[in-house]
Amino acid sequence: MKKYKYIIGIDPDAKASGVANLDVEGRKLIRCEVMKFPELINYVTREYSYASTVGVPLIVIVEASWLKESASGNSYNWHIKERDSKRVAAAKGAGVARNQETGRKIVEMLKYHGVEVVEIYPLRKCWNGPDGKITQGEIEQFIPEFPKKSNQETRDSALLAWNYAEFPIRIKVQPKLK
Repeated sequence: MKKYKYIIGIDPDAKASGVANLDVEGRKLIRCEVMKFPELINYVTREYSYASTVGVPLIVIVEASWLKESASGNSYNWHIKERDSKRVAAAKGAGVARNQETGRKIVEMLKYHGVEVVEIYPLRKCWNGPDGKITQGEIEQFIPEFPKKSNQETRDSALLAWNYAEFPIRIKVQPKLK
């Protein structure tokens, strides 16, 4: 795998996507926040343009949940419960579709601007948070100086970048509370 100085991880969301810029050599996050679509495109293209100008390798990683399909051909990166009504299930499906389309548009726009983008499958959900998502306490254990306050999108984008850099993820395992 090509060595990159910077990895930008993006967790797409219809309202505001998580964006994390990882300095691979320094093993630290330069930026980790949520951005609306236009701001995200502006930020990433500006960072990529600057990196290209000075000859620094940078890559963008986008979580592409649309790549993950069930046997029926539908994406299964969402969490329907047996007790959910048809209305709730439809709303969850519509939300997933909006997020997936946002992700597709992010990839399309960045490629249009000449940015090197990789679409990756969603990471396995094996954490202690709701629906197996990573918690603040868990991510703070392996990413130095991670922001003390974050939301799920920023944690997921940082995890994408950290994982793509193939950095170790070591945490103290604690049983899930019921």
